[in-house]
Amino acid sequence: MFYPNLNDAVYLLETYNNVYIDTTNIFSALFQDEESNINRDKEKEILAEALKKWSRRMVFGTDHPVGMSDLDTIYSEFYSFNLNNDIKRDIQYNTAYNLLTNARIAIRK
Repeated sequence: MFYPNLNDAVYLLETYNNVYIDTTNIFSALFQDEESNINRDKEKEILAEALKKWSRRMVFGTDHPVGMSDLDTIYSEFYSFNLNNDIKRDIQYNTAYNLLTNARIAIRK
């Protein structure tokens, strides 16, 4: 998502309907920046708005094992953001499922 330049990712989502975004490292990066006393309120706001609008074109968890940490930490940091259940379902499951299902249908044609 071009962290910390999240507006670039939002621009791509808004401009191209075939762009999908991986959010795996965003939550950990924000969490780690906060621990380092780097203010990322603007980025958190951009991410929150993007998730509300584009969660059906976002995934989470696809970068492992090149993520910011081990799986337990990545998921712990992710859950600390207290996202609503619809957004969590989209970025953890639905988007990936729909991508694979649509790819399988396209291949059959």
